[in-house]
Amino acid sequence: MARKKVKSKTAEKLAKALTFISVAIEENKETWKQHARIVNGYLVAFNGQFAAGHPIEEPLTLCPHVPNLIAAINKSGNTLAMTETERGNLQVNGENIRATVPCLPIADMPPIMPDPNIAVINDELKEGFKTLIPLTVEDGDAVVEYSILVRANSMVATNRTVMFEFWHGIDLPPGLAILRAGAIAVRDTKEALIGFGYTPRRSATFWFEGGAFIQCRLAGEEWPNVDKVLEAPGTPAKLPAGFFDGIEAVASFSADGGVHFYDDKVQSAYSNYDGDGAVYGATYDVPGLIGGSSFTVSLLKLIKPVCGKLDYTTNDDKAIFVGPGEVPKVRGVIMKRVKTGN
Repeated sequence: MARKKVKSKTAEKLAKALTFISVAIEENKETWKQHARIVNGYLVAFNGQFAAGHPIEEPLTLCPHVPNLIAAINKSGNTLAMTETERGNLQVNGENIRATVPCLPIADMPPIMPDPNIAVINDELKEGFKTLIPLTVEDGDAVVEYSILVRANSMVATNRTVMFEFWHGIDLPPGLAILRAGAIAVRDTKEALIGFGYTPRRSATFWFEGGAFIQCRLAGEEWPNVDKVLEAPGTPAKLPAGFFDGIEAVASFSADGGVHFYDDKVQSAYSNYDGDGAVYGATYDVPGLIGGSSFTVSLLKLIKPVCGKLDYTTNDDKAIFVGPGEVPKVRGVIMKRVKTGN
């Protein structure tokens, strides 16, 4: 019978910390992005957009290369000891392994100071980031494209043609533009969110159960007034049966990615006949649908997971919607297409 590999408790704790902070490690990038700082009982990594820190028990002050340290810890077996070498590197000794992990001088690592925990938060913020991140992009031209606006009670994201507002219900400071990468890191963390701190126009720190944190750099630009968009007139109503089924059915027949509403049906084109009278495109019956609106299919698919009720008739240029349930967590706006055909 093969011997079961056992990892020491010390190695397990350190491996947990390394897993947590690895979200901020970028291999094959600048050298400091591959290393983490061990200082004051914390292991901390920083990639230029956000930092991840986790408490550890090792009383060291070093900046080890994280991929090498992970490899050494994973092979350490049921014993683990770590010491600093004369050259300032990290010596890792395990059951059957002796490895030297290269370290950077502390002066070569960007200093990180997490914002003090001053407010109680919960995983509603994770759910909000999960809902809003699909509207963001990493390399957008404007702050509204590459960040999420976090504020008291709600958070907002937009791709300029669709806007979501997610209600988290927590009293937070206004105008926090969280960069997309940091929002993804917070969303994907398994530990529960428990606390929050910030420095205006610089950073926001999300604290997790067990003392770990993710500190997000804030975007330098301010968001415009999103409430002017979100508070468009209208009363979202229950969707006609088969609404999204109809969109899906005719989508592949659309020549330009648009679909068009007619009374009781949705079509892939403004007209179902070409100049010679030959039928083209597709029509799907949606009883109760009101004609006169056109939308981009990809945008309708984007709102589908969060759309419980929709008002697509009140405004000529946009439709407004709210999420499912008696107390929706999401409201939003989707822009209509400008009619170019018959």
